[in-house]
Amino acid sequence: MIQLCMAFAFVCVASSGAAPSSDIGDLGLANVVRQTESDGASVCVLSINGQMLTDIRLENYEKAAEALEELSPDLVVIEVECKDSEDPWAASQGWIDPRERGLFDDKQLMGIARLFRVRLKTIPQVVWVKDSVGLSTILVLAWDRIYMAPNARLSGAEAFLMQTGFAGVPDEEVRAKMTAAWVNRPIGIGKLGGRSAHLMKSLVDHREYLSGTWKGKDVEWRGDMEGQFVLDGSDEYIPSFNAVFAEEFRISEATVASLEELLLLTGIREYHLVGEKVNGDLQKYREGWRRKYADAKRLWGDYGQFRGWATGANLVAYLGKCKNTVVSLIGILQRYPAVEVRMRVEYGLTLEGLKQLRDQLQDEIRAAGQGGGGRGGGGSGGGKLGGG
Repeated sequence: MIQLCMAFAFVCVASSGAAPSSDIGDLGLANVVRQTESDGASVCVLSINGQMLTDIRLENYEKAAEALEELSPDLVVIEVECKDSEDPWAASQGWIDPRERGLFDDKQLMGIARLFRVRLKTIPQVVWVKDSVGLSTILVLAWDRIYMAPNARLSGAEAFLMQTGFAGVPDEEVRAKMTAAWVNRPIGIGKLGGRSAHLMKSLVDHREYLSGTWKGKDVEWRGDMEGQFVLDGSDEYIPSFNAVFAEEFRISEATVASLEELLLLTGIREYHLVGEKVNGDLQKYREGWRRKYADAKRLWGDYGQFRGWATGANLVAYLGKCKNTVVSLIGILQRYPAVEVRMRVEYGLTLEGLKQLRDQLQDEIRAAGQGGGGRGGGGSGGGKLGGG
């Protein structure tokens, strides 16, 4: 369950004396921003959407970075729409597809953050959050300039601690140290955006408290309940910010309903879009891996069926079909790492494990051809197959 302490937040808003910094609709200035074919500032709108570690992978954004370096736009608007669930209440009740939850990989997440914030630091960048629920919020906070859509959420990762795999560590002290090290990983990502360590930890660990004290127009975050206001005083919940509170607490720059409103706040009144192919390539990958994921599931089911038929006079023929099926699976996982991620989560399959299975099947085929019969085993459809 995700909670925002609304009573405390209301007191905070009243005491800050600061109104939300932007209401473009009231200003009536959105129509002064004009899109052209080639005049004005060059703007690239780059999407980060879908599931962390499958739809969103470092190697794909490295290709995007190469294109951005060549384009050298005046501004990159990174449009984020990632959510572990459509509705917080549904998530709290477990009414979500757990396979679609974002998956944490330190190398991947930090790699994407550093790619933009270090390698591409000479290119001006802002993030426009359409919705961010889960691990994407950790990535978003690597930027210091964030804008939010009116209905956007900026919510922490409820499942972060569940992904540690440390629950089975018998030594309590060792388990606590391992968990602490895991929880500290997002802090390094937040540092790229100048974000508080207390804020970052609270977004991944429900045991962390979060309070704040006003320092001028900014908030000094604390990991206790001793601040002027308490945002999270429970050890059961992860904080969540809507657009209004994200802006009030100085997490976001402003709330904007359109690209033109965002550009106006960055000082751009005339612009043209560039880099549409970059987004097209990212979308092709997202669609492609999901198609191949469906193919991989079907192939693994076929393998199980063939394995069951590999007996008697049909032994060699169906062992050959098993091997061909495994070879096809290996090809898919090599081309689409995202498919390996999902197949590992759902079936326990890994690329290395499949290669071992391929070699084992070859040995069985050879033995059967020499009259020795098959060895049996080798996994079956729907079962677990490790090795990687």
